[in-house]
Amino acid sequence: MIEVGEKLVVLKNDLDTGEITIGSLSHISAFYLMPFIEKVRKEHKGLKVKLITAPNGKELIRLLEEHKIDFAIDTTKLENYNSQIIKEKIKDIDNIFISNKPLEIKELKELENYNFILGLGYTSTSKKLMSVLKENGININSKTEIDITELKVNAVKRDMGIGYVLKDAVRKELENKEVFEVKVPIKLPTSSLNLIYLKDQLTRADKTFINKYLGIKIAVK
Repeated sequence: MIEVGEKLVVLKNDLDTGEITIGSLSHISAFYLMPFIEKVRKEHKGLKVKLITAPNGKELIRLLEEHKIDFAIDTTKLENYNSQIIKEKIKDIDNIFISNKPLEIKELKELENYNFILGLGYTSTSKKLMSVLKENGININSKTEIDITELKVNAVKRDMGIGYVLKDAVRKELENKEVFEVKVPIKLPTSSLNLIYLKDQLTRADKTFINKYLGIKIAVK
C-alpha cells in the first residue's frame, strides 16, 4: 500500500498526470505565461493547469503563503515579506509612456503639462518612475490611478491621460496603432519579471515546468 501511495504521489507530480497552479497578474499572464501554458498543454495533455490572476503583487504573495498557488510570476520587489519566499529573476522588461496619439516630448519639463495614469496607490513601478523624474527636477501630475493594466490602456484610448505600462503588455496595441509609445529624452526605469515561490514547496511538476518551459534551472528531485 505504501509503494502504491508513493507511485500515486510521483504520478501527480509528473507533467503527464500532475497539476500546476500558477499565480500572476492578468497582463503578465497574457503576454508572458499563455504561450508556455499553451505549449505544455499540447505536449502533456494529462496535465492540469490552474492560472489564478490577482490585482497586485501583495495579493499574489498572500495566495502563495496560503498555499493557494504553487508559484507566482510578477514584478514584485519583495520588501518586508516572508523570509521563506525565494525570488528568481527571469528578465528585465521596459516600461513606457503611452498615449492615444503620436507624441514626442523633447524637453523633460514638458511632462509636467500632462496628466498621467499610474498604478493605484503608486506601485513600486510608479514609485521608481517618480524617483527618477524627481532626480531630474520633474514632478508629474496623476489625477487618475488604475490598478489593472487593461483598464489603464482603455483609459489612455479614451484620452484620459498618458499611461505608464510594461511595453510587453501593450505590444499588440502598439502594432495595431491603438496606442502610441511616447518618445521621451530619458531612459525610463525597467522592471524585473520574477519567479516567486516558497522554499522547499515546489512539486516535481512545478520544477519540471519551470525548467523546461520558463528556462529557469531548478534542481528536480
